Amino acid sequence: MSSSQAYFTGGIVGTIVIAGLTGFGLHFLILLYERYVDTPKGKPVAALAVADETARDEGEERWSKEEITFTRLAELTLGPSGKTMVQITIVVAQFGCMMAYCIYLGTVGTLWVPSIPEWVWVLLLYPVFLAVCQLREIKMLIDWASVGVSVCMVCMIGTVVLCLVGIAENGVADVNAGVDVSKFPTFFGVVFFAMEGITVVLPVVHSMKEPKQAHSMVMVVLCVVTLSYMCIGVAAYLAYGSKTVAPMTENMPAGSVNDTIGIMMAVVVMVTFPIQCYPLSQMADDIWPNNPQLIRAGAVTIPTVAAIVCPFMGETLGIIGGVSMTMLGCSIPFCMYLAEFGATMSIEKKYSIYLALSVGSLLGLLATIESSIALFQEPGFST
Repeated sequence: MSSSQAYFTGGIVGTIVIAGLTGFGLHFLILLYERYVDTPKGKPVAALAVADETARDEGEERWSKEEITFTRLAELTLGPSGKTMVQITIVVAQFGCMMAYCIYLGTVGTLWVPSIPEWVWVLLLYPVFLAVCQLREIKMLIDWASVGVSVCMVCMIGTVVLCLVGIAENGVADVNAGVDVSKFPTFFGVVFFAMEGITVVLPVVHSMKEPKQAHSMVMVVLCVVTLSYMCIGVAAYLAYGSKTVAPMTENMPAGSVNDTIGIMMAVVVMVTFPIQCYPLSQMADDIWPNNPQLIRAGAVTIPTVAAIVCPFMGETLGIIGGVSMTMLGCSIPFCMYLAEFGATMSIEKKYSIYLALSVGSLLGLLATIESSIALFQEPGFST
C-alpha cells in the first residue's frame, strides 16, 4: 500500500472492502467447482464428473480426476461467451502480472547499479525466467512458490520493524486521518492487483488431498494476507507519511538491512514468476498441446518486451488490477454464481450479490480510467 495514494482511514477501509469482494468471489468459485466435481453417491453425476473406473470413491462422495479450470467453469455456467471472456481476462491479467514483475526487477536493479538501465536488467533476467517457466507440474510450482511466500513474509516483517524503528527515532510523520476520494480508484486497482493469486486457486484446490478444506484454506490465507498488507501499510504511513514513494525500500534508511530486503524481494519475484505463468500456459496447452516449450517462451517474451516498452509500475498495476483482477476476483465469479444458483436463492441474497457486484465493477472501472490517464501523463510515455 502506498500512503501517497490513500489516506490512513481510506487505506484500511479500502483494503477490507477489496478483501471482502475477493473472499466472496473465491468462495463462489470453489462452490461452483464442488458442484461439478463432487456429487453424492447414487445421484446423477454432474456435467464433468467421471463415473467410470477412473473415479475413486471416498465415503459417500465421488471425485472426478479431470481438472476443472476457471475457464471450464465459466463455460458451464455462462456458456461459450463466458469461456471467451475468462480466457481474454486471464491473458491480460497474467501478462500484466509478469510485466509488472519485470518492471519491478528492472527498477530494483537500477537502484543498486544506477549505471545499468532498467531495460538491461530486464533482458539479463529474461533467460532465467525463460528457464524456470518451463516447469509444468503444479505441485512443483507450489513448492517453488512457497519458498517465495516464506521469503516475502520475512521481508514484510523486516519492513515493519524498520518503520517502527523510524517512528521511535523520528516520531510519527505528517499524516492525514481521512479519505482521499480522488486517489481511491487507483488505490483500489493497485490493491486488487495484490490479490493476484486468483487464477491459480482452482489448480491448487484440485491438487489438494482434502479439497473439502479449500474454503477454510482460502479464507485463512486471505485474512493473513489482508492483515499483513494493512500492517505494513499503516507502519509505512506512520513512518513516512505523504512523502512515501514506491518501492518501499526507497523510503527506508540506506544500509545492509535495506539492501538485504531488496535482494530478498527480488528473489520472491523470481521464484513466484513461474506460477504466474501457469494459468496462461495451461490454457494455451489445451489449444496447442504439441508446443509446450514454444508456448512458455511466448508467455515470457511478450511481458518482457512490454516491460521494456512501458516501464511504468504504478499505472500498470492500477490498470491490470482495475480491469482484470476485478473481473477475475469479483465480477465474473459473482455472475457465474448468480447464473448457477440465482433461481433458487432468496431475493435478499440475490440483491446483496448484485449490490456487491455493482460496487466492485464500478470501482474497477474508475481505477482503470484514472490509472490510464496517469499513464498517458507520464513524461516518458509518449516517447
